[in-house]
Amino acid sequence: MTRTWILAAFALTLAVPTANAAPVGFVFQSCNNTWMNGGRALDPAALRARFGDHFAAVQRGKRTWVVTDPAALERIRHLYQPVIRIAEQETEIGSKQAATGSKEAEIGSEQASIGSQQAALATAGSDTREAMANLSARLRTLGDRLRVLGARERVLEGQERQLERRAADAEREALPAIERLFEELIAAGSAVEVR
Repeated sequence: MTRTWILAAFALTLAVPTANAAPVGFVFQSCNNTWMNGGRALDPAALRARFGDHFAAVQRGKRTWVVTDPAALERIRHLYQPVIRIAEQETEIGSKQAATGSKEAEIGSEQASIGSQQAALATAGSDTREAMANLSARLRTLGDRLRVLGARERVLEGQERQLERRAADAEREALPAIERLFEELIAAGSAVEVR
């Protein structure tokens, strides 16, 4: 499975030599992970098909440069590592949120079943007070469990917001260094223009 992480809500502007100063996109592909910033015209799947599972690409306007040199990619990975670590933490929180949501869905399903049982008892002719009390107690217990899960979800959402802020800060710090590296790679001929 390939993971694609879009890490920035802001437009990235790298100083790659071009005729105009258009917004830039950045893609870093390493094995099954893709990290992207800006560059809606960059197509990671097409780049993967052409360059494999290890490359970095930068796009400015209609021009795109790709680097596949392992040493250069390691330098990019090193520069981008703080962002990558935060993205991995965000994935972990997302998994916890999914597990919490799954538990909430199970409880909701059980509540619906109890509601159906209560409706059936309400139409029954015999004395159903004890059975109704038991079902009501189960509903209260499920409600308590939902409140605990809701509190857990709010904590996870807070952690997620904090990580998003940290990721934006880390990316703002990493991208100028990546910009300089791409300038070096383009000047040295190590980054090839893709047409």
